Amino acid sequence: MRDSSGIPSTEKRRAPLRVGLFLLGLVGLLWYMSGCHSLYYYPDSRTYYDPRQFSYEYESHFIPVNADQKMHYWYFPAEQKPRALVLHFHGNAQNISTHFLASAWLSNFGYDVMIFDYRGYGQSDGSPSPENTYLDGLAALKEANRIASEKGIPLVVLAQSLGGAVALRAVADSEAKPNIALLVADSTFPSYRGIVRRKARDLLFYPLSELIALFFSNSRSPEDALDRIPPVPVLVMHSRQDPVVEFANGEELFKRLEPPKFFLEVDEPGHMSWSNQGRSATDRIFLDFLDRAIKAHEETGVSPFPGE
Repeated sequence: MRDSSGIPSTEKRRAPLRVGLFLLGLVGLLWYMSGCHSLYYYPDSRTYYDPRQFSYEYESHFIPVNADQKMHYWYFPAEQKPRALVLHFHGNAQNISTHFLASAWLSNFGYDVMIFDYRGYGQSDGSPSPENTYLDGLAALKEANRIASEKGIPLVVLAQSLGGAVALRAVADSEAKPNIALLVADSTFPSYRGIVRRKARDLLFYPLSELIALFFSNSRSPEDALDRIPPVPVLVMHSRQDPVVEFANGEELFKRLEPPKFFLEVDEPGHMSWSNQGRSATDRIFLDFLDRAIKAHEETGVSPFPGE
């Protein structure tokens, strides 16, 4: 039997049921996604490169993070007496055996470098989650500060992409904060839920992207603690041609941060693509910021940033 619209009445009765089942399935999928940390993290246990292939000498160590789990890190000593210890929070995917190339070169310029793997990455035990990466960040800061304090040098935190979000929150809550001369937030974002929302908009229409974002955990998101980072100075770095974490994320982060802060727009296109082992133009600018930060850290109330 058909009504005046020409649609069989049984079909009209089934339509709300189908819509309901679709929405129920969508909610179930989103609920699953919200607890599926593999959508946030892409760890890998493969060793891609040994630093000695690139003439970097290093030490390999572990930090206990709880009764039965430990976190792995590499330590690159400076070729000369170190000016500071650079603690590298690396980005998503793979592990320290690829990410070390973005920071180990600093050991040739008078800096000790420490890079660690979050739980589930490389040789680190466990699995990653917003809570675990936050706790791993605190543990790495504690260990790095212990080493730096023994050497009588300050800390510099180099935090890239996902590592930037982890570091921003961890630094805000860390007891190492008084010894941090500079926090570098490179190609990162201020909110876990916010980055999901931006990515969803690229694939879906606006209302659905907002719905999807609500189903992702915003636990330990940096946006909740940005006001607790001062007096640590923050250098935000971002390329306008970043295809992975859009430039707007860096702008939003900078806007939300309290002084002292500085925004450096990276000329090189790509995601975290500015470094060339100390040979790029941005490498030289970066080294100048490190030099300024260390000198300013020795003098109370002095900013490492031009014009402040």
